[in-house]
Amino acid sequence: MKRCGAKPYKGKEKNIFVSYCHKDKKYVFPIIEQMAKDGYRIWYDEGIDPGSEWPEIIATHLNSCDSCIAFISENSLNSHNCRREVNFALLKKKRFFSVVLEEVQMSLGMEMQLSATQSIFKYTYSSDKEFFTKLYEAKFLQECLGDPNPDIIVSKPSDYTENLKDLFGSDDLVRKPFSDKWFLEADPHYRIDSTAEKKDVSNKQELDQQTIAWLIRCKTNEKIDLPLGEFRLGRSETMNDYTVVGNSTIGRSHALIKRNQKKSVIVDCNSVNKTFLNATVLDPDIEYDLHDGDSIRLSNEKFTFRQTGG
Repeated sequence: MKRCGAKPYKGKEKNIFVSYCHKDKKYVFPIIEQMAKDGYRIWYDEGIDPGSEWPEIIATHLNSCDSCIAFISENSLNSHNCRREVNFALLKKKRFFSVVLEEVQMSLGMEMQLSATQSIFKYTYSSDKEFFTKLYEAKFLQECLGDPNPDIIVSKPSDYTENLKDLFGSDDLVRKPFSDKWFLEADPHYRIDSTAEKKDVSNKQELDQQTIAWLIRCKTNEKIDLPLGEFRLGRSETMNDYTVVGNSTIGRSHALIKRNQKKSVIVDCNSVNKTFLNATVLDPDIEYDLHDGDSIRLSNEKFTFRQTGG
């Protein structure tokens, strides 16, 4: 699993505490890396040693920091820890700056708390250069500026997307999923009995019967694989499994596709500009069966649903 390329600051000089939700790390870590590369002294929670008292360490660093940057998203607003960090920073009268990652609906209490602090809405900027130029205009952050570190490599959000390669070695990935051989072939003295072989054949037959589904985005001809379970589509980069880029008419979380071994369904998530299945407008929060070749439209964005197997 890839870790942030900037190490948390451990010195005694003025530094910036970063509050964020771990679900947003693929958006937050590249920002931390760029700021550290530019010389800003930053502490974030990967600086906590295993076995430490987590709340005590967080509170200690928040209490001793000079400034606090809070990354605001749907995820962070739903995180008790993130809300407590914001409350504690404001209680301690820390110089506070919020970076809003996406369009969010704040509670009145949170909106009131942040109304007296500086904010920047990252999703409104057309480039990272423009965003950082605006961010660095906060003069109190400059007091936490040290020497640049050109050795830090700034990652892309996609670098922090977890997949099987982060969890297993390449040798494991080429083996058949769900096979006992994943764990047992490493022992040359192990011999699989006939029962195990039958189970392996049964597993293979089950895999062969699994349905495979995907979407084709008609505008770009992009193939979008649909795993089993829930798969969200919409405009927000942090709320969805697939972000529909370049279409402002799409809702933040527009539609949901649910899949199991028996069927696939689509649900409209109460979108303003509606979801259509084969030209029929869908009622919100109702499941509609999907079949191979169906036409799906989110607002004016067209997709084709494909499915094989089963």
